[in-house]
Amino acid sequence: MAGLCVLGPAALLWLGVLLVGPGSVSRLAPPCLFHLATGWHCAGCGGTRCAMALCRGDWSAALDYHPVAAFALPVALLWAVGETLAGLTGWRIPRWRLSWRWWTVGLVSLVLFGVLRNLPFGWTAWMGP
Repeated sequence: MAGLCVLGPAALLWLGVLLVGPGSVSRLAPPCLFHLATGWHCAGCGGTRCAMALCRGDWSAALDYHPVAAFALPVALLWAVGETLAGLTGWRIPRWRLSWRWWTVGLVSLVLFGVLRNLPFGWTAWMGP
């Protein structure tokens, strides 16, 4: 539980950096080693730019940068805020209990997204950053 109390403030601090930082935080974020080595986009490429667009309230740009992260990041932010409040105040918050099947579906979906976004077909172009 103590580890979760640290993750919440760390996520909120990173959100603050994205929110008040310059137009591009690319110098703060390390480059994607997978993209540098292969020239392909990994499943996470575009996630930081998506988070910056969400901080500005630009949903259209966020969906262009990373369509999966545009929905996952607000959920992760709510989780971080909830864990932080629970750690600071001792409140009991509802916990999401996902079975291993849901984690497997999520992992397979993320890998499939990473593969599809690199295919040279027109119908997969929307997945690229």
